[in-house]
Formats: sequence, structure tokens, C-alpha cells
Amino acid sequence: MRGFFSAEFFVKPKIGRLVIFPSYMWHGTTPKSVSGERLTIAFDLCPIKKTR
Repeated sequence: MRGFFSAEFFVKPKIGRLVIFPSYMWHGTTPKSVSGERLTIAFDLCPIKKTR
């Protein structure tokens, strides 16, 4: 099984695609086979409950 919930899941690069996932998931990239730029940004997002 190689679907979304399998141990391996590959996201095919596409112009304008944004992929967001939890930081605890193992992740990596493969070497690029074409010229051009690849932008990778890492960040932590901590949602907070807003109170009035």
C-alpha cells in the first residue's frame, strides 16, 4: 500500500504546491533532476486559544 496513510508517501512537485505536515513525521527531499529553484521553509506553528 503506497497511499496517504502508508509508511511511505511521496508528494510530486508541482509549481505553487504547498505541503504542510507535523514536524514529528520523518521527512526529506530527493535530489532535483531539473534546473531551477527549490524553496524549503521550516517553521513551528503553535496555535493558541484566543479568549475574550
